[in-house]
Amino acid sequence: MNSLYQNPREARLLFGRGLQAGIDWKEQKKLLAKTEKKIREEIRKKEGVEETREEAAAQKKRKKATDFGKLAKQIENETAKFAKYLGIDVVSIVGGQSIEEQCIRIGRGCDVLIAIPGHLLDFLERRYLVLNQCHYEILDESDRMIDMGFEPQGSSCRYIRCNAFK
Repeated sequence: MNSLYQNPREARLLFGRGLQAGIDWKEQKKLLAKTEKKIREEIRKKEGVEETREEAAAQKKRKKATDFGKLAKQIENETAKFAKYLGIDVVSIVGGQSIEEQCIRIGRGCDVLIAIPGHLLDFLERRYLVLNQCHYEILDESDRMIDMGFEPQGSSCRYIRCNAFK
């Protein structure tokens, strides 16, 4: 017997194209199934593929929600490039960041507020924000939110009164 393999069932399974002669085929199938399952799990983790349809749908919605925040942060960064020379403070309200940090930035005062309609309404309902503290409000991605079925949140932002415009 080969010194590498104390048990004939420990032989390499994936050598060659088919089942190996001299080894119990049931054991080979069991090990192949385990190996295949491990490989599929690694691929799922690497590619972000979920096991069930519901999880996959939830993952897509999460991804779309994070896209909103990325665009709002990008708008904030681009606006801040020229705003620093004008002495204008720019703040964005996005998901995925701590609410406390955003409240601190808003509390310092802001001239331009960039927000997604849902997060803006959340901050207003919790009374973290009063819109007369801001001079300009930019609602980001309202059209995409309406397409995704968030029309009530987007349309209710039309009726928010701003009385501190300069």
